[in-house]
Amino acid sequence: SFISRLLDDKQDRAIVSAVTQMSASLSLKTVAEGVEDKETADALRELNCDYGQGYYWSAALPSDEFIAYTKKTNDAVAQENTSQHLYSI
Repeated sequence: SFISRLLDDKQDRAIVSAVTQMSASLSLKTVAEGVEDKETADALRELNCDYGQGYYWSAALPSDEFIAYTKKTNDAVAQENTSQHLYSI
């Protein structure tokens, strides 16, 4: 995965950068799968990736738990007026 080696491999970073730039020029959104730590999420933000998913935020959840998690997280973000989420750039 390009994402798992993003911080250590210049070629993987270049590929992710090219994909995010091409997507933006086509008015498309990008989603990074497999984001496992803050450093990777931060690097993806710098590369203008729009969305992310992975263990950095949460393991896979059953739908009812996902709804509760999303509501709780969105409420906390709204109260802080800041975001830890990749997709809130």
